Amino acid sequence: VYKRFATGPNARAHSTRSSHRFTRAAHAGIGFLLLMTLVFSSALAGRQQAAGATSLDRAYRAAAPNTSRIVALNGDVAEMIWALGLGGRVVGTDLSATYPAAAARLHNIGYQRMLTAEPILALKPTIILGTPDAGPPSVIKQLRASGVPVVIIKSSDTAITGNLVPAVQARIAEVAAALGVPATGKHLNATVGHQIAAAEALALRGKHKPRVVFLLIQAQANTYLIAGKGSSFSTL
Repeated sequence: VYKRFATGPNARAHSTRSSHRFTRAAHAGIGFLLLMTLVFSSALAGRQQAAGATSLDRAYRAAAPNTSRIVALNGDVAEMIWALGLGGRVVGTDLSATYPAAAARLHNIGYQRMLTAEPILALKPTIILGTPDAGPPSVIKQLRASGVPVVIIKSSDTAITGNLVPAVQARIAEVAAALGVPATGKHLNATVGHQIAAAEALALRGKHKPRVVFLLIQAQANTYLIAGKGSSFSTL
């Protein structure tokens, strides 16, 4: 009986129908698996992209400076911060900050060359900016030891170089980079370059060149200075 069933026409027909059903089921199963693979892969890729973006955002936030409370240790740095549009975030300036008027109204950390750490840290700064003129070095070391980011601008002094425009622009670029606004720094540099060029052109049109003596008198500090060639006043 088994032999007849297995080899007879009914067996062959049954085998054919079973084969067709199996083939259709196999195709459907493969299609379902492909679909699920595609869906799973897309979902995984989406999660990976989201995770990557989150990682990048975190890395950016970690690298970006916190400029919510800025202390400027020098007057020229304070002026640049205001020119960059961040003056509203400055919580401390020294006695050499005379421009703009908002910077002069603060004057709450002493004088740039005779600083102490306590008044500066009492302002709870998130970043401290200065030039190598700020000191004494022991105070800068104390400020750094507190954990607050301290950025000392390394660009050359405009007074000594004689190349006024590149020196000023280099310092602006450093301050802007330290505060996380390099694009604003480039725009400010372009403006300052045009202003200095206009001032130099105006000076060349002058018919008379007076002989000038410049005296810097600080009676309270018992300081009396006279400026000559190669000084910042000579450059101006």
